[in-house]
Amino acid sequence: MSSAYESDGGVSDGALSKTSTHLDIGDDYALRDVPANKKWSDEVVNEFITDRKNQALRTLTRKQDVRRAQNIRNLHFGGNNLSRVEVPPLLHVKQSQLNIFQFNYAWTSSLKFSLEKVERIVGWANPSLKSLLHYESLTLYIDATFRCTPAGFKQCFVLMVYDKCTSLYVLVYYVLCTSKSYDSYWNIFQCLVNSCGGSIAAKEIICDFEAALITAVRNYFPEAKFVGCLLYSKLHTS
Repeated sequence: MSSAYESDGGVSDGALSKTSTHLDIGDDYALRDVPANKKWSDEVVNEFITDRKNQALRTLTRKQDVRRAQNIRNLHFGGNNLSRVEVPPLLHVKQSQLNIFQFNYAWTSSLKFSLEKVERIVGWANPSLKSLLHYESLTLYIDATFRCTPAGFKQCFVLMVYDKCTSLYVLVYYVLCTSKSYDSYWNIFQCLVNSCGGSIAAKEIICDFEAALITAVRNYFPEAKFVGCLLYSKLHTS
């Protein structure tokens, strides 16, 4: 292997070979949720180079290491960014075997002029909080933000539940959506019900004054009382 690092006082004859150790640690780093370039920096600098003042080190070069990490990720995750959330380590809650990933649902949506487009919703939730949706007469708060979404998605939908024990609204689900259509909201509600393992007995739902969302809320939860968010109302009318 070519030398990835050699200190000023090091000599090639006395170089320390760490290629096999580097590969073992590097393969483990490759599956962590960090960019490949940062992975090389953290791993090589912190694990191998630091405190080796006058000793040469033979291991993978930066280019070789980054390419190897990318190949390992493609093999493990299937080369698809969306599939990365469906397998460890991104599948699980940190330092746990519980799944934070809940659903990845896609469907074909008919658009104007006979065009068709594949829409998608991807949802996450802390499993320990899903039980809050098993109670009766729930008060739900629904919100959607547009600035914090990754490429390919239009909004992040969040579902909060009012916890009577703490008198706080607790964030349970957050869902990435590729559109803001009625079908998207309806499918989100259906996926939420499937994920939490039963119907959601909502008594009151607070959400934005968005036509598609309001229609989906009223159709999916016909018994619930709809309450528009005063903040959004003021923002829209100001």
